[in-house]
Amino acid sequence: MSEPHLSTEQLNLYLDQRLPDVNRRSVEAHLAACAPCQARLMRATHVKSALREQLGRERAPLTLQRAVRAQVDAASKRRRLRFPPRATFLALAAVAVVVLALGAAIATIRTALAPSPMLTQLAASHSGISPTAGQAETPQQLADRLSQQVGWRVPVPTVEGLALLGGQVDHIDGQAASHLLYQPATGATISLIIQRGDTPPLGGLSRRQYEGGVAYVGQQNGQSIVLWTANGMTYACVSPMDVDSLLDTASDIWHAVAAQQSATG
Repeated sequence: MSEPHLSTEQLNLYLDQRLPDVNRRSVEAHLAACAPCQARLMRATHVKSALREQLGRERAPLTLQRAVRAQVDAASKRRRLRFPPRATFLALAAVAVVVLALGAAIATIRTALAPSPMLTQLAASHSGISPTAGQAETPQQLADRLSQQVGWRVPVPTVEGLALLGGQVDHIDGQAASHLLYQPATGATISLIIQRGDTPPLGGLSRRQYEGGVAYVGQQNGQSIVLWTANGMTYACVSPMDVDSLLDTASDIWHAVAAQQSATG
C-alpha cells in the first residue's frame, strides 16, 4: 500500500523550517520519492516567494488616498464617526494598501504558476514537423547541416529502439533550436528539441527524478513533454505518448547523448 501524501500543513511547516529534525527528515524522504508532493512543494514555494516579494512593496496611489480622505471628511461632517478622522483615514488607507498588495500578489502568482509559453511552442513544434525532413541524410550529415544552421555543435544521438527520421531548425521562445524526429518500433513519433542555455521553464512542469538526474515533466495541448538540462544545453522530448513512457525514452536519449559527447571529447 502506497504511503499517503504529505498534508498542506506539513508542507508549510517544512517551507517555514519549523519542523523538528526527525519530522523534517521524514518529509524529505517522502519528497524524494513522491512526484505529486514535489509538484505541490514547488507551487507552494512560488506562492510564498510571490507574496514575500509583493506584500509591503505596493503603495496606495495618490488618487486613491485623496478619494479616501474625501470620504472620511464627508462622514466626519455628518458626525457619524466614532473615532478621530485621522485614525479613520489611516485605517482605510491601510486596508486599501493591503487590497492592492494582495491583488498584485495574486496576479504574480497566477503568472508564476501558469504554463510557460515555451511549452505551447514545444507542443506546436512537434505537431508541425514534417516526418520526411532530412530523411535522406545520415546522422552525421544531419548533425553537420543543423550545426551550420544554428551556429553551434548539435548532438544527433543514435538511440537503440528509435529510428531517426530526420530533423530541421525551429525557433522556440525566439531562439534557434535543433529539432530531431525519432520513430519507436511501435507508437507515436518523438521529437528531441535542443537549445543552448540551461534554464528550464518551470511554469506548468513538475520536477521528477529519473536515472539521468532531474527532469521536468508535464503536458500541453495533448503532448507530453520531458525537459532536462546538461552541459549548458536544454533538451526537450515531446510526444503524444504518456508522460511515464516518454520519461523512460528520455532517459535512453540522455544516456546516448552523454555517450556521444564522451566519445567525441
